Amino acid sequence: MATKGIKIVLQGVDKVSSIYDRVTKRSRQMAKNIGRHFKNLAASFGVGTAGLGFLAAKFVKTAADAEETANKFDVVFQSTGKLAGAVANDLAKSFDLADSTAKKMLGDTGDLLTGFGFAGEEAREMSEKVNRLAIDLASFTNYSGGASGASQALTKLLLGETEQAKSLGVVVRQGSQEYKDRVAALQENEGMTLLQAKATTALAMATEQSKNAIGDYARTSDSTANTLKAFGQMIITVKEQIGQAIIESDGFQEALL
Repeated sequence: MATKGIKIVLQGVDKVSSIYDRVTKRSRQMAKNIGRHFKNLAASFGVGTAGLGFLAAKFVKTAADAEETANKFDVVFQSTGKLAGAVANDLAKSFDLADSTAKKMLGDTGDLLTGFGFAGEEAREMSEKVNRLAIDLASFTNYSGGASGASQALTKLLLGETEQAKSLGVVVRQGSQEYKDRVAALQENEGMTLLQAKATTALAMATEQSKNAIGDYARTSDSTANTLKAFGQMIITVKEQIGQAIIESDGFQEALL
């Protein structure tokens, strides 16, 4: 009985992986087709139909949210040129994230770091380290908040809010002598401000405590949990593409009336 159950689960994982591969390749063309024919689709169901309008509005909002995320990302990393965009693309591909998810994670962390006075390239590099670690920790601990939640937890850790990071197996004791000594050394030797030194120390200690977790996503990307998470990110991408295609279609304004 147990063997049969395992077989069913494995078949399910294979099926999800297969669907993920197929839909990823076709999602962009599908979005274009829906956008191209949206006016006719609206006419077929009756322009102003509540269900169609509601569905269109949901897709459009997803696309609009992605656009706002991209705008914030561009502002936060404006001094780094195209490099930040390349980093976001690599993060998305390496960890099966929607582009908007990768940019939101990097942008939110980077916004905090630039507020601490880190220069553009320093903020970009540190933000990348935070979020790569966050994704591996989320995978290693099967964190309920997923990659985005883990990113928020580590970003809060840089602020000195340590409680949420404990769920990821990261404990930074700011009252310890080791922590104080490391912060003081960065201020003296690297010329960092207190906030910068605390953020740098927190990330270093989190990384040191996460040796077993580093690289976990790559090792377990085919697991059931990570396959389903990747599938969810793919759905986000499809929704964004459909929403953008609807916005660009002739029938967009009519369908939302």
